[in-house]
Amino acid sequence: MEVSSFNRSTLLNKNKQKSNDNQAYANNQSKPGFTGAFDIITKPCTWLVENMEASKAVEFCLLDIICTIIPRVILGFRRNQEELGHPNYKVALEVALREFITGPGMVLLPALFMAMCGKLSGKAANLQFNTIDKLTDIFKKSAKDTNGNATENFGKAALKKAFDKGKIVKEDLPELEEIKRKLAEFGKKGTSKTRKKSLNNLIKDKLVELNKKAGLNNLKTPDVIDFGEGLKMKASKVANNLTAYAEDIVKELNKKGDFSEDTIKKLAKKRILGRAAFVTSALISTAVFLWYTPKIYQRSKKYPGLEGLNRPNNEKKA
Repeated sequence: MEVSSFNRSTLLNKNKQKSNDNQAYANNQSKPGFTGAFDIITKPCTWLVENMEASKAVEFCLLDIICTIIPRVILGFRRNQEELGHPNYKVALEVALREFITGPGMVLLPALFMAMCGKLSGKAANLQFNTIDKLTDIFKKSAKDTNGNATENFGKAALKKAFDKGKIVKEDLPELEEIKRKLAEFGKKGTSKTRKKSLNNLIKDKLVELNKKAGLNNLKTPDVIDFGEGLKMKASKVANNLTAYAEDIVKELNKKGDFSEDTIKKLAKKRILGRAAFVTSALISTAVFLWYTPKIYQRSKKYPGLEGLNRPNNEKKA
């Protein structure tokens, strides 16, 4: 009797489970469009976030368009709509031109100049003046090491400045070696953008972890790597900055086969002067651009936002 009772309850539970599974399947089948609709919403959001992360200029422009420009254009359409009897197209057009030109334009123009700076003056010219100068000091010392590849030696020398000399214990040395290997892979020509992004995150996490273990920067800013002599970098920028210097100045010196201190200084100075020229050009061009923009977006001598208002009657009442 006990066995029979057990079997009956087991069968009932199994049947109940099957019924629930069938019901869940039926529910899923009855809503085939839910996942598709969900993707329609999430995919643009994912694209937006990824592009915002890729560039600060893009981040600013997207936020400016969504949070400022679109709402202001909508308000422009509604300006004096009741008095005019139709949307105020003139105000909307002027607001759209003004906001698109002054907002994104003000950011994208300097960004364009700095992109040209990297193309025409070398990748190292994209780095800050102090970063170029201090990395040059590190490279001058590593260039004396004739063992192995000059690029790898430079990466090792930079990390040595940040973590060697008793700053980390022996148990953490394998972690440091792993960072060096990942940095070398990051700098390889054939490494894909996806892989580089992954490597950059891994390098950043490892650097922060070592910073915490070593108790550097008093743990207040573990995401800032101190290379000494006034050079500090965000952990997330270490891989990009070291690679930019290596792929430009170190690579050119490799081709020449000349690692003398004078040649290194000349190349570094050339990048600094190139950056200075482009920064100055960007500032002047942006100033001229902003001075001229009112002539572009102002479509008439009178502000169209006043159209539809009975100004003479209002003045009498006042």
